Amino acid sequence: METTNQRFTFDLKEIIENAGFTSSWEDPLFDLRNPAFNPSHLPSHGCPDQFFIINLPRPPGIPADLTYARIGISDIGIYFALSVIFCSVLDGLVEADDINCIYDRHATEWCAAIGAHFSGIIETFGLARDVEYDECIEDSLTRWFAPESAEMIIDLLKNIRDG
Repeated sequence: METTNQRFTFDLKEIIENAGFTSSWEDPLFDLRNPAFNPSHLPSHGCPDQFFIINLPRPPGIPADLTYARIGISDIGIYFALSVIFCSVLDGLVEADDINCIYDRHATEWCAAIGAHFSGIIETFGLARDVEYDECIEDSLTRWFAPESAEMIIDLLKNIRDG
């Protein structure tokens, strides 16, 4: 049985697509790391509570592999995360010193470039920064929005797309 959150997820996804954005039920980071996997692009686990905005432009001058947004729906609101992903810079590295060198480069160079590129939306939309260092570097800008904030999220996505 479809819940209110599921219906809202489907409706919000359609509104965002009608605004000119490409969305997917599948996580683009998973697709990047598992290119042989051929998903059906149906809601995961039969319970759609999130979707992804794909094909967003990457900030210039950094070796990012992917930029996308995740939009999640819950009882408390709409979770938005814009993620800039760095995977290929870590490919083939096994020594801790080599990996830490890349992590340090992200922290000192690429992180600042991302902050500068997105400074307008960080301030305008009150986004918080979150960085995860793992098999990939995921540099994210996040925020919880009120459920009635669909237009604000579309404005945010347009700002990201249009630079």
